[in-house]
Amino acid sequence: MTKTVRSLITAVAVPACSGSAVGTATPATDAAAPSPTATTPDPSDPIADAGVDASKTDASASDAAPCSTLPNTAPVVLGEAASSGTPPPPAGGTIALGTYHLTAETVYSSPALEGPTKLTLRVSTGTIETAFNDSPTTKPTKSDVARYTYTTASKAIDGKLVCGSAVLFKGGPPLSYTASGGTLFVYVGGAVLTFAKQ
Repeated sequence: MTKTVRSLITAVAVPACSGSAVGTATPATDAAAPSPTATTPDPSDPIADAGVDASKTDASASDAAPCSTLPNTAPVVLGEAASSGTPPPPAGGTIALGTYHLTAETVYSSPALEGPTKLTLRVSTGTIETAFNDSPTTKPTKSDVARYTYTTASKAIDGKLVCGSAVLFKGGPPLSYTASGGTLFVYVGGAVLTFAKQ
């Protein structure tokens, strides 16, 4: 039975003054020569001569790179109830690098994502990026992006959020998965998300 499901993921100096004493000495002996180091810039130091703060660099003024430029080109998906109450056991496997679209959400006990939804995932060496839209019918251009580092072990993906809005990996335990050919199944809560490689 098909049904719309609720989201469980909530697609973060004051200068010193000096006085001068009045004396009776003659001008020839009372006047002191100015210290060249106190008033004259060192011509061998171009930074000091130009009045540039050496602690500041151009890098501090540059714009930060975006978290991810991944476009969300996935189709709209609705959550669907499973025909049985037990998901197939995860098998792990080698995840092929590339871009994946969420194509199905099979709900066994509780939903993982709200439908309708769009989710694009890009896998590269050691990095996963996501682009997520939980309201594609009313906000078709909305896209919450995120980037994670990840490792796989014991049939599970352990993702760590680097930046952006977490969708799949939110600091909890690793997510079980099965990679088979161009299909990736990710187990989130009581649901299994199916991704197809593009």
